[in-house]
Amino acid sequence: MTPIDQSRTRRRPRRGHALPETERRRHAVMLRVNDAELAEIDARRGIYDRGEFLRMALFGMTQARPRPTTVIQH
Repeated sequence: MTPIDQSRTRRRPRRGHALPETERRRHAVMLRVNDAELAEIDARRGIYDRGEFLRMALFGMTQARPRPTTVIQH
């Protein structure tokens, strides 16, 4: 039996949050669609993720909020 590499199973601690407290997304909504509906979503969403596209469509946004950038310094 191979021992588990503990360095790969540990989660990194969070170092702050990208969004302010009032804009943090804490809830998830599941949506079931059939094959035709999924194909329609994929055809319309363009470069956006499915969830991002559906949020934009629901709230009448023409552009998504800019994503926070992650800066990795060595």
